[in-house]
Amino acid sequence: VRGHPFASARRRTDRAFFAGIPPLPPVCGNLMNPDKPAAAADTNFCLDVHSGALFDCLADFGHPVFLLDVTEREITKQNPAIFRNSGLRLDSATAEELSGVAELRKKYPAPSTPDLIALITCKNRGWILLTGDGHLRKAAELEKVRCHGIIWFLDQLEGKIPAHRLHTSLRNIIKAGAYRPLAECHKRLAKWRAP
Repeated sequence: VRGHPFASARRRTDRAFFAGIPPLPPVCGNLMNPDKPAAAADTNFCLDVHSGALFDCLADFGHPVFLLDVTEREITKQNPAIFRNSGLRLDSATAEELSGVAELRKKYPAPSTPDLIALITCKNRGWILLTGDGHLRKAAELEKVRCHGIIWFLDQLEGKIPAHRLHTSLRNIIKAGAYRPLAECHKRLAKWRAP
């Protein structure tokens, strides 16, 4: 994951990455409410939620949010239990989904292997992809996968949690150092600032 001070993902070959990893039983995407589709969070998004201290807000989000096991293993600077016990639902890609990663790798060399797994999982299941990674967002656009970032997530929480908390969370996310759309951030900070 590029540009985030908390991430330390190392590029590995697909074969080395998958070696010895037993998959979890997958969740069937078509069991989800089509009006409120599930979402899968990538490493960037998880770290933004951590920086903004927003884990307890996942229940107010309105969409079930899944953390794929490969994404959890990509997070190396925090205790994985923080994410596992936060309300994120742990899941695993199917063998069929994993088999499509090599083809995506040919088309999109920049994203990490866990990011491509998240992309193909969302495409296969009709899920939303939650990410702040520019390369992954571009790939999602080309693959016609609905994709949103932390700003959209905060927008969904507006009216559900106090505005001053949204303001504080966004400020802390910006301070964490990753790239953000500054114009959109300033607009929200002004809107959520305490009178």
